[in-house]
Amino acid sequence: MESTSEPRPTFEWHGKGWAPQLVQRFLGHNRPWQDIEGFYYRLVAGDASILNVDFLNNESLQVANGGRVTFSGPGERAPLDTRQLRSDAKSSKGASPERKRESQHTRKTYAVAISFFGPAFSGWAWAPGLAGTAQGAVQDAIAKVVGLESHTQVVVNAAGRTDKGVSAYGQVVSFYSWEELSLDDIIASINAVSPGNLRALHVQVVPRSFHATFKAVRRRYIYLLPLRSRPTGGSTEAPHEPVICPHSGIDLSVADASDISPDAVNRLLKALEVPKTVDFHAFARDTPKGKSLECSIVSAQAYPVVIPGVAQPEGSRALCIDVTADRFVRKMMRVLVATCVRESIPQAAACGEHGDQALLRLAEMRDHLMTAPPAPALGLCLIAVGYDAAA
Repeated sequence: MESTSEPRPTFEWHGKGWAPQLVQRFLGHNRPWQDIEGFYYRLVAGDASILNVDFLNNESLQVANGGRVTFSGPGERAPLDTRQLRSDAKSSKGASPERKRESQHTRKTYAVAISFFGPAFSGWAWAPGLAGTAQGAVQDAIAKVVGLESHTQVVVNAAGRTDKGVSAYGQVVSFYSWEELSLDDIIASINAVSPGNLRALHVQVVPRSFHATFKAVRRRYIYLLPLRSRPTGGSTEAPHEPVICPHSGIDLSVADASDISPDAVNRLLKALEVPKTVDFHAFARDTPKGKSLECSIVSAQAYPVVIPGVAQPEGSRALCIDVTADRFVRKMMRVLVATCVRESIPQAAACGEHGDQALLRLAEMRDHLMTAPPAPALGLCLIAVGYDAAA
């Protein structure tokens, strides 16, 4: 009997610059991603620190408002700024009976800074029937401290909703309880859920009006893209053996012909630091209908770093793409990374005639097809959340 199945359709790219397959290969092929994965794992477990990263350009750590953003190391508090969140928090171990009676039936709001290793979870966001999420693990841990029955669900609010595979070192969550809880018990319960993959860094009592999502005024993400080990110089020569995509006929080997210029990427990103909101529709993916896609970029920059290694004492070279904004829409950071890298390579750019203004021009087009597919989730990490003093 003859098969009646239709032949698989081929993908045709009619735009300028590299096709999506080339961008994906360029970002994923022949790069030591295991070094990035290992660093984030050690960071979450408390065996490494952002301070361990050798920032080759220390001035790039300066944020737009002139202040220096610092990072917590092993054993230190997380990036939950206690100066910005008014708090009367103290450990509740050994609280007097009088204090417990006074606090009974008074709702208390708690904020927890957590870190988690993205590849160990199926994303951040919890939903009924969805197992393996980081939010679900945190909620189950808090429920044990609150003492709720198993059929009652504690819901925590988070500063950022991360995709599957994305890690966090500065995620902030909040929840409330009608009973006073031991801060030490909250940390211990969260840390017992998945040791090495999920860790509570700091917890405190915050004003009742505090909400981790809606009170946040800025989020900071970094993306670590490993650089190829072979010498780079922007050579346009392709390898001797072409790699032909069977479905499109595109020679994928051209994506191995050059690597990234940190200066070119940085110039493109800096152009996003405009004193107004920008519509990031072209950089968003899978966004619910009617949701605002406007964001204000506070700081955007790229600089080379050296990631401390285990197998390689000299470390691993990487490009750090560092963006702070009031908010990020779904998959925006990963699409921004891939598109920015693409536009930094002359033979790959789809909007090269606009020079350093290419990203802004692509945003004005509001066309998903003009931006690149999302960069691998493994490189992305939420490292800090900012709140106003009145939060």
